[in-house]
Amino acid sequence: MRSIKVRLVGNFVFVIVITVVIFEIFLINSVKQYYYNNVEEVMTNQIKFSADFYNRYLSSSSLEDNIIDNVDVFWQQTNAEVQVIDLKGNILMDSIGVPLATVQSSDFKKAAQGLKGKWIGKINGSEDAMAVSYPLKSDDRTIGVLRFITSLKEVNKAIKKVSMVFIWAGLFVIFISGLVSIFLSDTIIKPLREVTNAAEKMADGKLSVKSIKKYDDEI
Repeated sequence: MRSIKVRLVGNFVFVIVITVVIFEIFLINSVKQYYYNNVEEVMTNQIKFSADFYNRYLSSSSLEDNIIDNVDVFWQQTNAEVQVIDLKGNILMDSIGVPLATVQSSDFKKAAQGLKGKWIGKINGSEDAMAVSYPLKSDDRTIGVLRFITSLKEVNKAIKKVSMVFIWAGLFVIFISGLVSIFLSDTIIKPLREVTNAAEKMADGKLSVKSIKKYDDEI
């Protein structure tokens, strides 16, 4: 009977573990998406304000002239790294002094087409970051791209803390469920054991032996 009990408990726990793991993955991904969406929303509001201000009041001058004369307009609404990029992908200005280079990321390409773009990846080789790009326009014609970049380091730390709470809660659920599974398996195994013992005694000639009925089921 012990092998049956082990299999029953094992099957119960296996189903519970799979269910908890799937639920944990769903919860953690939902939390990650929630945090990332909040970061994107904040950056989008900031970059739209700066781009709309440029499009409305500064678009009569060239992009290069505005970088020289009105550079504060581009980053006064945000603490993120700010880049101004021409349509060829050349970085004309970077707020933190990163050596000027070219950009061909998906968010830039989308903004160059007149739409908002978003990119999530690694900068400096290892640090997770999010970039939001938005078109700079003159007379309804896209003349450049404004790009905000922010580190996701602190956001990922917050996600990790919440995830650990979920993981510990999941382990607790598995532990409690394991104990409940042992109890449930006993409700099946004990009647089987009693029936088996009664059958063995009857086989030995003790026909007066009876198995006490406890549950109105198959056993």
